[in-house]
Amino acid sequence: INGIIIYNKTHFKSAKFRQQIQCFINDFNKTKLHVVALNNFEVLNYLKQHQNIQFAFCYDKDIALFHLLESYHIRCFNNIECISICDNKAISYAKFCANKISTPKTYILPLTFYTPIISYLSIILKEIKKQGFTYPFIIKESCSSLGLGVYLVHNKKELVTILEKFGNRHLIIQEYIQDEVKPENYRLLRETRYIREEK
Repeated sequence: INGIIIYNKTHFKSAKFRQQIQCFINDFNKTKLHVVALNNFEVLNYLKQHQNIQFAFCYDKDIALFHLLESYHIRCFNNIECISICDNKAISYAKFCANKISTPKTYILPLTFYTPIISYLSIILKEIKKQGFTYPFIIKESCSSLGLGVYLVHNKKELVTILEKFGNRHLIIQEYIQDEVKPENYRLLRETRYIREEK
């Protein structure tokens, strides 16, 4: 079975990401799956020359590329819907609510076109108060990774500065949960183990 591992070309500058890709290759090599690691710039040309690819392990967020792969009947892991949900904090929050998964209090700022979100400051301030937020709180860009686009807001002045910076990008506001001991950044990783049943 032939597959490809897709990573983002810009990430490969990082030693950490190169190491992760190599770990994936090593693990696939322990199975009967043959994989080739490609950055998202290389994929389409590779597929023109190799038409026997059955699956793609998508270690990237290039959703348009993955839609194209599925149109070629190449199965993507994770699937496009899963990647899309996880890549957007606002949509993730909506899914948490729908499935009754406890999450910090969140307010999804309305999406704006052409007009910077700061233009609606008075409405946002009223809504923040109505939703029960108090300073400090967290403001995040909906689509961002690696801790980027995340700010702790202590007062109205900082909020204005951040909203001006983001322009009309989509944002969410979340309550700040103070760590009782010391500030920590927690990440939850799901480990998947493949177990082959012996007959």
